[in-house]
Amino acid sequence: MIQINQSLQEVKEEFFSICRENQIPTHNKAALLYELSTRLEADKKNSLFRQMILLVLADTGVLLNYFRTFQEGEEEEEFQSLKENYERLAADDRLQQAMSFKWKEVWASCMKPLKINAQYDVNETVYREKTKQAVRLYQKFMERSEKNSIELYNNLHHFICMAEQIDECHMIMPLFLFQLMTRHTGRLATKENLNVSFKSLWSYKEYQTVQDNGKNYKRYQLYAKLFVKLCKAYRGHNGVDLPLCQYGFWKTSNLAGWIMDTRPKKAMKALTPFVRDLLRADMSSIACWESEEYSSNAIFGVADREEQSYMDKFRDDYQEVGQAVREFVFDHIEYVLYWMEYLYADHGVLQGYVEEIYRECIPKLPEEKAWLENCIRAHIYEIVRDMMHQGVRAKVTAVLTQEGEEKEE
Repeated sequence: MIQINQSLQEVKEEFFSICRENQIPTHNKAALLYELSTRLEADKKNSLFRQMILLVLADTGVLLNYFRTFQEGEEEEEFQSLKENYERLAADDRLQQAMSFKWKEVWASCMKPLKINAQYDVNETVYREKTKQAVRLYQKFMERSEKNSIELYNNLHHFICMAEQIDECHMIMPLFLFQLMTRHTGRLATKENLNVSFKSLWSYKEYQTVQDNGKNYKRYQLYAKLFVKLCKAYRGHNGVDLPLCQYGFWKTSNLAGWIMDTRPKKAMKALTPFVRDLLRADMSSIACWESEEYSSNAIFGVADREEQSYMDKFRDDYQEVGQAVREFVFDHIEYVLYWMEYLYADHGVLQGYVEEIYRECIPKLPEEKAWLENCIRAHIYEIVRDMMHQGVRAKVTAVLTQEGEEKEE
């Protein structure tokens, strides 16, 4: 393991020595994170590779210093920030891994059918108040016409009474109610004496997040708000483990990942501390103090005013280029890997790949638009680089949060 309490120079020497020994590229952050994640994915118990990923995520530009020149005293201040960031990340990572074991136990218990214990009074005041609260949240966030039915109250009351009597279910009540409301939305409000399979509550659900049909995204946003409100309603309740609820929210569907990508502010309230850390972490391959020669405009000779005109006056062309290039690169993902390999190493090679994508995606421009050609080339360069960032973030997040998945199999 790398000893963080050493000097910056010692930490850097050890870090880059390990990279050289293992043939891990360090010429840009994307390539470094991707390769470290690939190694950790292949060897899940390798604590050194895990530590190195956290160090890169904690870096403020002092470990991976590609272009910056520090003033006197600045470097030590940045190194102190790195150490503080790393300690927070490492602590949240340990908590996340501990929750994976806890979740396995709770999840197994909640998969079993629940029965009301005869010694409990189902009309107890506290249960009635919790039911009313759950009904109000259902009515606010579920798009159903039967929001005021007596069946809704009775069914929610029935399941709340059951769940409150089982420690494992009580521990994750916000998530339990969320699963119940989102997976049995209509039946909750219409079916008398509803009975549900508890396996249906906890089996993994893949929501359709790739394409918006006009309703999906709105519904998912309401679901996100519902989960956050349920967690808020149970905050401070004795025996309720909100971080575990957030962990379960991440583990039971792809909805948390969608919220992370599309509603980052909302995600901060719906995800575990460690996943929030990953959301905030700088995984961009672009160095903070990037040299001008590596900017897309410099590479393709585009003036700032030309770029602005392309974006403003030719908005339709700008959007069409973006869509066409993304669709092409999704089908030819090797271009993302080329950007990892050559970014900050040889932008001349990347210019060649831009030309290939240009020929495949861009029709011949009319004479009056010929000046846009280099603007489009610079745009292509940025699109692929952005896709590289997205891919690296997805890879790092998946690898660092897969521990629980391995334990559940």
